Amino acid sequence: MGKPLILITPRLESRERTLQEPEHVGPEAGITDAFARSVFAAGGIPLTMGITEDEATIEQYLSIADGIAIPGGHDVSPELWGVEGYGHPEFLCPRRDRFEIDIVQRAVKAGIPLFATCRGMQVMNVALGGTLNMDVPNFTPRPGTALWRHSGILNNPSHPVEVKAGSKLSEIVGGQEVIQVNSAHHCCVERLGEGLRLVGEATDGVPEAIESTGPGFALGVQWHPEYTWGSIGSDAALWRAFVKAAAAHAVDAAEDAADGAAAAGDAERSQFRLFSKKNAVSRTLGPLRKMLSVRNTAENRVDMPSCERSASGFVS
Repeated sequence: MGKPLILITPRLESRERTLQEPEHVGPEAGITDAFARSVFAAGGIPLTMGITEDEATIEQYLSIADGIAIPGGHDVSPELWGVEGYGHPEFLCPRRDRFEIDIVQRAVKAGIPLFATCRGMQVMNVALGGTLNMDVPNFTPRPGTALWRHSGILNNPSHPVEVKAGSKLSEIVGGQEVIQVNSAHHCCVERLGEGLRLVGEATDGVPEAIESTGPGFALGVQWHPEYTWGSIGSDAALWRAFVKAAAAHAVDAAEDAADGAAAAGDAERSQFRLFSKKNAVSRTLGPLRKMLSVRNTAENRVDMPSCERSASGFVS
């Protein structure tokens, strides 16, 4: 079996007009090179999805996905949990919100491995009924601590994250109680979505990692491991674990398909055997029908009990 196919939802970003490019260019959908290289390095094949609301297309995306990744980008609209009047509409992308929330809900229901980073973790939480804090710079830190810098640091560690013992995240990072992460966000998880648990917090109390309470792989981290997998071992482990889960899902899907094909083949063979038997009976009874038809003429009629005679004189 080949490498697992990782489908990635795209960032959707507009480009400003410039002297070199005076015409307005529509929003560009794509992923960062760092994100693609992370998937490659972990042994997967990245494939960018186009944003769509077409039901058949979305179902086909899911049918070929061995794993799904939701990257960072825009803020998630607070209107999704009933809060109106967000002060920074320029940070929002409702079209992307709709698409990614749909993808997350379907992936979780189908058991497709899901890895969500930064905005992706926030989308994952909202898609499952949670809410967000939209103002991390004014987050109240734990007593006796100061708020870490949570924005603008991508290529180096920014702060430590405490990992919950016994969690999937803890297993992935080899049981480390504290890991180092980068940071580039101003929103974070507030109320947890259904079926999720908090498994990582910055030492100032900001939520940093969530995962599904179910048996599958559904993990969200508030940082950007695509930029630091080459320098931080725990980030490399995240990508390897995700792609490994996607590979296992691909094997399970192939086995299910093979079982389904075998069952269909058995049913087809049974139908063929039944058809063959019917043909054999037909070939045997054909001459008998003809013989009885001859014997039931007026000159040479064969009397039968009335309950066994059909309209044509043949036993049905």
